[in-house]
Amino acid sequence: MGALVGGWRVRNLVREALANTTSALARSTLLALAIAAMIGTLFWAELMISRDVKAELRRFDAAGGRVAVVDGANGVDASACDQLRWRNGIVAAGGYRVAGQVVASTSPRVTFALWEVIGDVTRVWDPNRARSKGPGYLVGTAAARELGLRDGSLLQLLGQEAVPVGTVDPSPRNEAAARVVMSPAAPRGRVAQCWVEFEPGRYEAGLAWLAAYFAADDSEVRRAVDRGMFGVDPDVILNTRPQRWAWVPIGIAAGAFITLAAIFRRPEAALYKAFGVTRTGILVMHHVEASAIVVASLAIGTIWAVVAYSLASGVPDIDQLALASRSVLLAAALALVVGPVGAMLAGRGAPADLLKER
Repeated sequence: MGALVGGWRVRNLVREALANTTSALARSTLLALAIAAMIGTLFWAELMISRDVKAELRRFDAAGGRVAVVDGANGVDASACDQLRWRNGIVAAGGYRVAGQVVASTSPRVTFALWEVIGDVTRVWDPNRARSKGPGYLVGTAAARELGLRDGSLLQLLGQEAVPVGTVDPSPRNEAAARVVMSPAAPRGRVAQCWVEFEPGRYEAGLAWLAAYFAADDSEVRRAVDRGMFGVDPDVILNTRPQRWAWVPIGIAAGAFITLAAIFRRPEAALYKAFGVTRTGILVMHHVEASAIVVASLAIGTIWAVVAYSLASGVPDIDQLALASRSVLLAAALALVVGPVGAMLAGRGAPADLLKER
């Protein structure tokens, strides 16, 4: 490394700056804690808002946020709908058609709609349910309550033998199916609607692809639920969060603290000038000192925030940590620009004038 002025090398300036930081430990600790408090508060606030966003996303997904519905005046090809469940990027797919009405022998005065279901449509409506197997009926939760049924119960329709049933809770995604008796059927003929759930990140492209896939059916592809219909848009929460630009005032405030500390050390700047250190050299020293303090503040503040959040809400996810880290790193970067420059400007003046302040 080349000399700056008067034989001072960069490595000597770095050593001198680190020595200044460690020799005045009380001052450095107080400064680091002040900056850590601001960084930790910002990190914690970002974790909390991302927790709320993820909760809204989970609610949106539970309501069918990644589900598409295909229907048309003449229905949809059942075989084409059934084959979708084997496609990459699709979680589950299936359809249904209305097959009339049925009456249970235990409630002869109450009628229920009978739907024939194909593929994994019950998994789309109720993601917690495994793929339906066997010849038994499936019953929506509202109908099951009226008939006193649960998984494994026997249901006897008028004129038929008793068969085992399974229960399905389609209410969050298709409330109309909650009071329906469903009969698994082969994927032949046409279905009234085809329901398709996509994997995360595949939904928007999947909507356009479905329209082309069912083009021959003259069908319409629509979203099962819109974010506008659902309530608060998680993207809006994230983009309008109050602390989105908080890294700017926090970075400036941290830089101001570093500058303030340098104001009380103006005589030290005079001594370095007297020994031949240039303005650039002094800026390097201030930057090294500020970097050591800010890095320590980052470690203290983020650890405090993560521990506090973990105790209150559980261990944060990687994407939450990434969002919070971005904000505090921007604040730290701004502080490392404002602080050293402000500290260098605070030490301007002739060495003799600065030494009079001792």
